[in-house]
Order: sequence, then structure tokens, then C-alpha cells
Amino acid sequence: MHQSELTALDLLSALGYQRIDARDESARAQLLDERGGSERAVVLLPRLERALRRLNPWLTDDGVRRAVRAVTHADAATLIEANEKVWVALTYGVSVDAEENGRKASRTVRYFDFETPHTNEFLAVQQLRVTGTRKGIAPDITVFVNGIPLAVIECKAPTLGEEWLQDATDQFERYQELGEKWRGQGAPQLFHAIQLAIAACGQGAYYGTVTTPGRWYAQWKSTHPLPADRPRRLPCRQYDGRDHDARHDGGVDVPEEHEGNGRQDEDEVIAQITAPPRRVREERQLGQVEAIGRE
Repeated sequence: MHQSELTALDLLSALGYQRIDARDESARAQLLDERGGSERAVVLLPRLERALRRLNPWLTDDGVRRAVRAVTHADAATLIEANEKVWVALTYGVSVDAEENGRKASRTVRYFDFETPHTNEFLAVQQLRVTGTRKGIAPDITVFVNGIPLAVIECKAPTLGEEWLQDATDQFERYQELGEKWRGQGAPQLFHAIQLAIAACGQGAYYGTVTTPGRWYAQWKSTHPLPADRPRRLPCRQYDGRDHDARHDGGVDVPEEHEGNGRQDEDEVIAQITAPPRRVREERQLGQVEAIGRE
């Protein structure tokens, strides 16, 4: 594991994410059990079912099964169609039958608490292995909310120079099997629910969404939730004034000479995109972001 990945993981921990390293044998076994015993499955069922019952206390066991199936078995011919269907379900909810005053009525199931985002369960899994039709993938970091994978992060070493972004976006294309050359090389079912793909190298980061071509990955422009005034104090990054390598000692102010270069660093971008309140609220706002992947 190189420094870029460690920086991202430490930052997610500081933002309130639980952190699991799937390379650990016991953690891998736990995650496999939560996925129903199959590496092809991508949703952590006990976490999702727990959230559904908490957010929708009126749900019956059958209602829970229907709500889970809506995001685990999208009826679609293409990846982008599956992603859109799951996004609609997660954003607007799904209708299931419920008993009200002795009568059956249709009610909408919620998957996330949009009003109080911190009550959702946030998880960052390192090196989660997902099996496709022929091969498997293991993204550096997979971000879950209430057991549903919503973002993947690929971390590259800055020593790759200008090639790091191409290397990361090529991996995203392989994971999704975008194009004939990647057929059978990935596990596109992971991306049925994924909303953001983040490529990072420690000193820079770009994002795209499902099916976004590599050339369309963009820098995140917003500074929220970080303060607009500089210097920023980040929870897990220190700069030594020479090559800005990250050390993890509780956080220090970012020097002005580094802040003035007009570049969003990896930890700034990840904090802005994945901070828990924002990560949940974006489920209602990603229609515009999704357009990037469909152009």
C-alpha cells in the first residue's frame, strides 16, 4: 500500500467512516458473510437490512426483501440502465405494500436518512474483491453507505508522473468492462449502485461517474465542506515544505505556497466529495453529475 492510499484511508477515518481492510483474513470472511457468501455480490446485506428497518419501522420481512432486491437485482440490459434504475430507487425510494389500520396501503421505502445524514452508516473497505464472469477486481477503496457501495477510489503513486490519471481511468474502464477489450476482465455489477469514481495520486484527484470516458474525468471545483478561507487544516495530512509527502500525525495547516498553486490535493477532494452529510445529500443531486457519464 503506497502513501496515496494511506492518506485517503486516514482521511475517511477522520471523517467518520468505519474502516475495514479486506486483505485481512477475518475481515474478508466477515465481508463475504455479509455479502451472502458470494464474491459476485456487492451489497452488505445485514447493514442494509438494519438501515431499512430503522428508517422504515413499518416494513414487514417481505417488504425488506423487496426493498433489498430493488437495489441488488436491477432489471436492465446495460450498465448505465442498471445504474440509473438503482439511483432512482435510492434517491426517491421504492413502493411496497404495508398494513395501515388493518388495510393494505402502498408506502415508500427510504434507504438513507437525508434529513440527518450522520445517522447513516459509513464504511470504507480497502481492497474489496469482487468477482466478475471471468476475473475479479479489487478497487483500492470502496465507499459504502448503509451497506450500499456508492463510490470507488483508485490511488496511484505520484511517481507515475503524468501517466497516473490514465492508469487510474483505465482501471475504472476495465472494472466496468467498457469496450470490447475489457470484456470479461472486470465486475460491472459493482457499478450498478456506484455514483462516483475518484482517481487520486496524493497531489491531485479527479472524478467521474459510471461509464465516464477517461478524458472526461474532471477536478472537483467546490470547497464544501472545507472552509473557504485558507490555509485549511486537514485531519491527516502534513506537508514538509519540500515535496509535500503526506505524514499522518493528527493534522497541520497547509502552507500558503502549496495552497496557492490552484490545485485541489487528494485529501481536499476526497473530503469535499465523501464527507458524510454531503455523500448522502448528493444522492438527490447527482442527476447533473450522471450526465457526464452519458455524453
